[in-house]
Amino acid sequence: AMDKGDVDAICNLGVFYDQGRGVAQNESKAARLFQQAMDKGDVAAICNLGVCYKQGTGVVKNVARAVELFQQAMDKGYVTAITHMGVCYQKGTGVAKNVARAAELYQEAMEKGEEVAIFNLGYCYEQGKGVAKNEARAVALYQESMDKGSVSATNRLALCYEHGIGVIQNKARAAELYEIAAAMEKTN
Repeated sequence: AMDKGDVDAICNLGVFYDQGRGVAQNESKAARLFQQAMDKGDVAAICNLGVCYKQGTGVVKNVARAVELFQQAMDKGYVTAITHMGVCYQKGTGVAKNVARAAELYQEAMEKGEEVAIFNLGYCYEQGKGVAKNEARAVALYQESMDKGSVSATNRLALCYEHGIGVIQNKARAAELYEIAAAMEKTN
């Protein structure tokens, strides 16, 4: 498939090289593959290359280029890119920090089924960043994210039960959730 230049295969192979899955990890090769797939019109590759530029993996770090790529992928309807842009706004990476814009983007991505956005929006509600603080809403979002397999959300939900954030404090439930999160870490 690679020889024929199948764009999905090129992007997927980039992911394998990026993560060292079944091949020796090679971030430079991953970035080249993402660029190649992007040049052939693959939207996921645009976002993946954005991550490379944001983190400086396989390419020289360039957050302005990362934001440009996330925006490009977002404009083409790639939902994961919406979450990445949200993180950029939340942290002020390559754009002026704007937590309200971050929360809006997480909400949009969540409505389109992006799982990471659910956790990120929960955190916004827990901390009152970009939205009115609502710990009960945060807990509900963490639960939803946990149900979709998020280790981070499971851990955060445990913390909420441990300290009574948005729920009645329940250390036994917290311990149970930490156990679940620890087991999830081993399988991921």
